[in-house]
Amino acid sequence: MNYNLDYVRPSQRALLQPEIEKSYFSDNSLNCKCYENAYVLPPNGAGVGGVAMKNFDFIPTTAFEGFEQRKFDGQGSVYNDCDVIYLGYFYHVWGHYFTDNIKRFWFLYTEKAKKLIGNGCRIVFISCFNKEINENGHKLYSMADVDSSTFEHITKITQFRRVYVPDISFYTNSSVEFLSERFYTTEFCQPIQRIREKIKPTIKYDKVYFSRTGLSGYYLREYGEWKIESIFRKKGYEIIRPETLSLEDQLSILANCKHFATTEGSIAHNAIFCSPGTEVVIIRKADYVNYYQLAINQLADLNVIYIDAHRSVPPFGDRHIWAGPFYLCITSYILKWSGQLPFFVPYFLLPSYWWYVLRRNPFVLRKIANRKIVHWLERNYWNYSANKA
Repeated sequence: MNYNLDYVRPSQRALLQPEIEKSYFSDNSLNCKCYENAYVLPPNGAGVGGVAMKNFDFIPTTAFEGFEQRKFDGQGSVYNDCDVIYLGYFYHVWGHYFTDNIKRFWFLYTEKAKKLIGNGCRIVFISCFNKEINENGHKLYSMADVDSSTFEHITKITQFRRVYVPDISFYTNSSVEFLSERFYTTEFCQPIQRIREKIKPTIKYDKVYFSRTGLSGYYLREYGEWKIESIFRKKGYEIIRPETLSLEDQLSILANCKHFATTEGSIAHNAIFCSPGTEVVIIRKADYVNYYQLAINQLADLNVIYIDAHRSVPPFGDRHIWAGPFYLCITSYILKWSGQLPFFVPYFLLPSYWWYVLRRNPFVLRKIANRKIVHWLERNYWNYSANKA
């Protein structure tokens, strides 16, 4: 595994360098705790869910990040006289289906869990926005030898006779959401390895670029990705919109390519299924360190190139920079990597950049940008621009 930061701005290179030199493997030993007469709490208005003990004390490690707190007094609960294994808070963004959502799966492979399930213990989870596991999620978990069709989605506060809570195998030591170091254990690799072993060579490309431009409303979150696509297309990369393919084909492409490229974020987490030694090009779309990706890069033993290709600005209000929207554009760094002549229109001369900056203002967003006619104009502008590329 190695990193190449030659195509990252010096200030950001200095930020990334010490982080890529760290190890994100943890040799922590994992256990499973049992709580008598505990409550499983689906997310409240603040998005915090988890498990509370019989005295109503909330257990922070059962929440999504592992540090959240929630006040609970036992009101509004129902009782279910059975034992359950709690798998956690499922986050329904694809890159989290095989990171956060599987961090307690290791326990299901143990003899203790098999014995509990054989004696009638059920498996439960909670989820963001109370969404169900999607079809590809069920397929993926089946490849990990986990029958997620038996999982029970808890949508009401429920007290159970016993709640078994496995330790998490993918975790953070900080309460800074999404922006803190992530560590993985040997147990986290177990479902990933089982999935890898079942990938079939249904479709192969040497060079692939996974794009988000096929997603509904992509132009509101990733301004200008089509420009990045055009660079990779000229370099011989096959442009893939993964949501248009079956899960089997997606995994086959990832496992069999020699060069994988995409933008930073949850879509880049797909690299976890690439073969060791795969060259992975990650297009940075904002100035932050994605610790999820650093853990994945190490786990999968990848050769990673980071490229700055953005002029994203910090968000207004209390939104985190990783939430976007992002402004992707041609930079000297991506042209240097691609070997193309360093001639391009500076971002500050592009009307689209100033509209991107302006629409982030809460007043503009509320009074102007959210109007249907404005969305229509934006969509057609970006689609027209992309088709001209």
